[in-house]
Amino acid sequence: MDVQEQRVRFVVAASRGEKTMAALCQEFGISRPVGYEWLSRYRQGGVAAPDAQAWLDEFRWEHNHVRPHEALAMRTPAMRWRPSPRRYQPNPPRWEYPQGAKVLKVDSQGKLTLAGANWKISRAVAGEWVQVVRIESRLQVYYCTTLSREIDLTLQRSTMVERWIPLPNEELKV
Repeated sequence: MDVQEQRVRFVVAASRGEKTMAALCQEFGISRPVGYEWLSRYRQGGVAAPDAQAWLDEFRWEHNHVRPHEALAMRTPAMRWRPSPRRYQPNPPRWEYPQGAKVLKVDSQGKLTLAGANWKISRAVAGEWVQVVRIESRLQVYYCTTLSREIDLTLQRSTMVERWIPLPNEELKV
């Protein structure tokens, strides 16, 4: 990667604000004063500014239309992409659990109170409704149709469901 490309990548990463300047400079192998200088030049419309968007546009085009991807059987993403036949719904209807199912709301910390104890489910579903299914001494917690947590009341232990097992009639389509 040449210096100009490195500067553009640095400026793009810095503008995201996901990392501290110190961490970003360490990642790019530059000193903090150099990092601040590159960012200052960009903000003033200097060397990196006009090239940043052009470089990103060129990279995106190459990534999606030119470079084959091994995970896509050496095809480009543009060759594989198809528009969805479904219409976009900005406000989809709420998920409806089966009639008579035990449905509880996850608190703002991602926890449920079950059998007199607080159980961490996931912060990803904080404020959402989940279905709880009792199977002997275990409780299974589903978000929509996805089993996300299993709670063993006998052992007082909660485990995440880590793997997805396809049904026998389902095949991966590549």
